[in-house]
Amino acid sequence: MVDANLSLPALEAACKMAADMECPVWFEPVSVTKSRRISFIVEYVTYVSPNEDELIAMANAISGCDKFQPFKESQKKNISVMSLFQLLKPAIWVLLENGIEVVLVTVGSNGVFLCHKGGPRHFKKPTEKINRSGFGGQLFNAFMQKCPPSGYSGFSELNKSSHFFAVHFPSLAASVVRLTGAGDCLVGGILTSICAGLDIMQSVSVGIAVAKAAVEAEANVPNAFNLSAIADDAKSVYSGAKVLFHQSML
Repeated sequence: MVDANLSLPALEAACKMAADMECPVWFEPVSVTKSRRISFIVEYVTYVSPNEDELIAMANAISGCDKFQPFKESQKKNISVMSLFQLLKPAIWVLLENGIEVVLVTVGSNGVFLCHKGGPRHFKKPTEKINRSGFGGQLFNAFMQKCPPSGYSGFSELNKSSHFFAVHFPSLAASVVRLTGAGDCLVGGILTSICAGLDIMQSVSVGIAVAKAAVEAEANVPNAFNLSAIADDAKSVYSGAKVLFHQSML
C-alpha cells in the first residue's frame, strides 16, 4: 500500500519494486490535490480507495483534462444510492479503463461502492496458502464464525463473462466522537483482512466495521479492537451488500 503523501520519486520506486515482486499495489489518495499523483503510477496500481472528490480529481488527472466536475451539495441532496453511482460511474470507468482493477469509492453516509472490471476474480477467496497467525488469524476466525462465505448469495446473477460490475456496501450507524482516522482504518481493516485470507467482499465489510470503531474512539486509531463487535458489524454490512450493476462481455 502506498499513499499520496509520498513524493513522486518515492511512489515510482515503491511501485517498481512491487512490480518486480509481482505484488499488487493499493493507492490511497489522501486528498484531492495529492490524489492527482495517480497519473504518474497508474500502470502499476491494482486497487484505489478515493472518496467522491478524489475520484473526480484522479479521473481528470489520468484523462489529462478537466472532463469531470466535483458534485455540488444540491446534486447529492436526497439522491438515491443508484443515482449517485450513475453520477460517479463515468469517472470510475476512466480508472478501470486505465488498468486499475478495483476501485473502492467511499461515499460518506451512503456507504461504499466496490467496482471491478474484468470478471469476479478479486471477489473470490484466495487459493494460495495463508498464514493465519496473530491478529490476522484471530480476525479471520471471528468473522468466519459469524458469517461464512456461503452467507452471501448476491453474486448468483454474475458469471465468468461479467466484464464490469459494482457492489454497494451500506454504512453503519455510529456514535461519532471524531472522524479523523476513519479512512485509514477502513483501508487498514481491508488490507489486514485480505492478508488473513478473507475475500474482497468480506474484507470490505470488515473495513467498514473497523472504520465505525475508529469514529467512536477518542484516538485517531483505537488502541484495541473488540473482534467480536467488529465481526458482528461486518456481518451486518456483508449481508446488506447489493449488486448495483453488471455488464457482460459482448
